[in-house]
Amino acid sequence: MASEYLFFIGLLAVFNYVFAFMLTIEISGFELMSVTKKILWCLLVWLVPIIGPVITHKYLKVGWAKGNSNHGGDGGFGGFSG
Repeated sequence: MASEYLFFIGLLAVFNYVFAFMLTIEISGFELMSVTKKILWCLLVWLVPIIGPVITHKYLKVGWAKGNSNHGGDGGFGGFSG
């Protein structure tokens, strides 16, 4: 029983790490945001498990599922096809 809880907590930790890593990359790419705000958003993402990445994703509209309505479907990696 305890091993199931440890597995679940470990799984949540891995997902939180992945989401926080992706959001950190997105936040650091904002050129119009001040360095102080970038640091504060990254602290929220990393120090508040599960809820921090969700709040950041919703508020800044960045992250794992932001989508793109004008994709061309070229199949290239990162928009480059060749």
